[in-house]
Amino acid sequence: MLARVLTKIVILFLLVGSAAAATLNDAHAALAAADYETALSIVRPLAEQGIAAAQNILGLLYEHGHGVRRSDIEAAKWYRLAADGGFALGQANLGVMYERGRGVPQDHGEAVKWYKLAAAQGLADGQANLAFMYYAGLGVPQDYVEAARLFGLAAEQGLASAQSNLGKMYFDGVHARRDAVEALKWWALAAALGESEAVANLSAAAAQMTDDQIAEARRRAHEWLRKRLP
Repeated sequence: MLARVLTKIVILFLLVGSAAAATLNDAHAALAAADYETALSIVRPLAEQGIAAAQNILGLLYEHGHGVRRSDIEAAKWYRLAADGGFALGQANLGVMYERGRGVPQDHGEAVKWYKLAAAQGLADGQANLAFMYYAGLGVPQDYVEAARLFGLAAEQGLASAQSNLGKMYFDGVHARRDAVEALKWWALAAALGESEAVANLSAAAAQMTDDQIAEARRRAHEWLRKRLP
């Protein structure tokens, strides 16, 4: 089963003023420290002022019940405001709510719509979630080639779940000729980031491969890292 993407608490400061960005930085520090009351006191006024990044964080707090009573309806409300403001993370999070029917009626077509908007902005989570919809044929016709392309975009950004899923597609050969070496490369990269499914797949696949294949997969993974590390 392909690993799914859970959109993380990430703060993007695009399209917000420097003062708001600095304040959101304080909110991010509070979230990292699990000081949800402080985070809430910071982001709620900003969210009410229409700052999309703050609206997205407020949605996350409601979704997980951090500092507030958990409410999918409130979470979806704030995600929608952030999404309507063009905030990519808000768009991806709203897509998840529609995909799962949380706080809004389940609607795979709506989920795809919001994932596409997030993916178009280059958000890895949006690309990976949209890839899964193409892989499973949810809200769009099943298209393994498009799924692999989108997983590839997210994998190149270093998203572990996308790397794991791309590895599975190469190993299964569902979108192109089967390439166990390329699969091993992506699973190795994802496993290094702690992706549990990749760790299991890496071990099982390596047991079926030759030493030369494993060495080539390792070389490809090192080359990928070399091009991206300073």
